[in-house]
Amino acid sequence: MHPREIERRRAEHSRLRRAAGRAQQDTSPRRAYTQLRVSMDRWPHDDPQLVESELVREFGFSRNSIRKALQMLAGDGLVVRAPRFGTVVARRVHDVRIADPRPAPPRDGTTLRVLQRARVELDGPDGAQPFDMTVELGADDEPLFLRTAFAPAVPPPGAEHVAAGPTAIPAVPAPPAVARALRVPPGAPLLLRALALRTPDGRVTEMSYTHFRGDRVALSA
Repeated sequence: MHPREIERRRAEHSRLRRAAGRAQQDTSPRRAYTQLRVSMDRWPHDDPQLVESELVREFGFSRNSIRKALQMLAGDGLVVRAPRFGTVVARRVHDVRIADPRPAPPRDGTTLRVLQRARVELDGPDGAQPFDMTVELGADDEPLFLRTAFAPAVPPPGAEHVAAGPTAIPAVPAPPAVARALRVPPGAPLLLRALALRTPDGRVTEMSYTHFRGDRVALSA
């Protein structure tokens, strides 16, 4: 091989190694941020203090990555950092299973409140049919999600049902009424989940639409 070609390949190899190193440095704090964020729901509610050395040991990231991740969480308003006082949890991100029909398991400070119940008529294959509509608000110290569910006024026979999970969770602009309920600006991005409950033979027993605040809720499979 020609000496110039050897030198060119060496230079290219060195360039790729430097690029890979920079990418790892860039993504490591982001990965630490993601893991810390989705883990906030299981941190003890009576001990909001976060210790960097303990987080390094628990999650396996470098101290620098943990420190940058905490700075990112502070930018989200989820933690507060101050000299000599360390880092304290200000708001928690709640972990919600995507296929959980009513995503508010009992936990400290979390409530599920019914805002509205009404009988409505919706068009179906056999014409207009009566449905019971329920609007629920999940919250801790501030709103987390708004869930609107429709169930047939005359349920199909049999109590068994299975959840048909969503294939995607799109980000949508908050409609004015939803924005007011969730205390976010109109048009702010929200996560929208549509979930159907069906009997084993395919009959719908409930259809729900849930708007989640992405800054307070993490959806998991």
